[in-house]
Amino acid sequence: MVHRLFTSLIEHTGVTWDPNTNVVNAAEEVWNHFYTINKTEYKTFKKEGFRHYELLGEIFHGISTTGGPITQRRGNNTRRRRKEPKINKSDQLSAAMTQWSSSAAERSVEFSLSQQYLQTKLTQLKQKENYNQDQENDPYSYDVCMKILNNMENVSDDAYTEDLKAFKDADFRKAFVKMPEIRGGPVLDHM
Repeated sequence: MVHRLFTSLIEHTGVTWDPNTNVVNAAEEVWNHFYTINKTEYKTFKKEGFRHYELLGEIFHGISTTGGPITQRRGNNTRRRRKEPKINKSDQLSAAMTQWSSSAAERSVEFSLSQQYLQTKLTQLKQKENYNQDQENDPYSYDVCMKILNNMENVSDDAYTEDLKAFKDADFRKAFVKMPEIRGGPVLDHM
């Protein structure tokens, strides 16, 4: 995937890449365009280039980089690039695999964190749905107690405030709902 991203970058009109210095040159609006595709990878390309691009092309796509000068298309003109000095194939492969596995590991961690986040959100949503359903089916719910309290006459502000606190207790809510209204007023005044 990283190889394909870099390929699309250097094949874009107006983008140049020098494999000897590993520097990618492009206008800022070109970078901004590529950031909308994959900001993390393209920021890395802008800062660090892609040192083992040609080797990965050879490994993954069968592109030969050993038979002569390598060409790169830019719009209608073709430029020739010099090959890097020969490096031991096993060292090249080792470096490329290190870069590839590092990138894969980052994606794996990112996927795992995303999955954990979504699982947490799903659990929270289910708990909220269960709570709302329990509230609808519970004859002694906080909402039921509030309806009764709001329909009672002559409840002082102090008693009202104390009841709000007391409604946190399920046993109190049950007693409050079952209590006849004539008894509820004096009980509330003594809280």
